[in-house]
Amino acid sequence: MRDEPAPSPNISLQRTAPCGLAAELGSLGGSSIGVFMTRGVVAVALSLSFVIVTACVTTSLTPKGNQVRLTSNPDVVRPCKYLGEVKGADRMNGGIAGQGAAEENANRRLRNNAAQMGADTVFIGTSTTNTSGSVQRGEAYQCGGSSR
Repeated sequence: MRDEPAPSPNISLQRTAPCGLAAELGSLGGSSIGVFMTRGVVAVALSLSFVIVTACVTTSLTPKGNQVRLTSNPDVVRPCKYLGEVKGADRMNGGIAGQGAAEENANRRLRNNAAQMGADTVFIGTSTTNTSGSVQRGEAYQCGGSSR
């Protein structure tokens, strides 16, 4: 039987997400319920780490998606060719802190989807952002000429 050092009763966990967010749990002192509490704290810390990392998932604009402009002015699309309905959604982000990221990702997906249809302009119909994510819907148009 080998003598092994006893595990430290203090636990300090820190996770840093790629987007710079950090979740930190301080130390937990040892006690008779310390083992139970330690397991609970570790489980919560791992769950929080997953949520923070996935909250940073982003969608990139494709080169063609970057050329698609968004408008809420119906006069802009009046002379253009209608191509169909288009949608962009993001359900990976959300919560109170992730709503901005969800809205930006939904916007990028909307523009990428419109570009795949051959559109250069999207007339925004609805945009909904809340704690469960963001959904943007619009109409895709081909207007020709300069799209930005």
